[in-house]
Amino acid sequence: MEDLYKIMGVLLVVGFIVYLALNWPTKNNVKPYDARESRGSYIEGFTGESASDHSELIKKKTDRLHDAFLIDKYRSDHENVIMNYDDYVNALMLDTILKTKHDNEDEFEKSILRLNSLNSVKEALNNVMKFIDKS
Repeated sequence: MEDLYKIMGVLLVVGFIVYLALNWPTKNNVKPYDARESRGSYIEGFTGESASDHSELIKKKTDRLHDAFLIDKYRSDHENVIMNYDDYVNALMLDTILKTKHDNEDEFEKSILRLNSLNSVKEALNNVMKFIDKS
């Protein structure tokens, strides 16, 4: 009787492993292509719509965002937010430099990576400011 329980347990575990293997989520949870599925229900470049349709969709989404920002009306507020973020990131960069431990190579590397990441934020803020100026 104990052997029967062991065999049933092993079968249960093997069945669970097979279930997981067959249903494991993929990177984008995209199913393999099935010709019976409707056009555009799977991810491949521009399937289901033309490039011009896709371009028009992106343009409409961009226009909706522009309308929501009201850049002409709130330009100075948006610019103040970006400048305040820039000041905050500068302060974080200085804080990172001052707190860097040079005697521990791992901590030093983490500090340098953080400094580099914060610098990327400053570049992004600069790009957003250019976007506002252009609008």
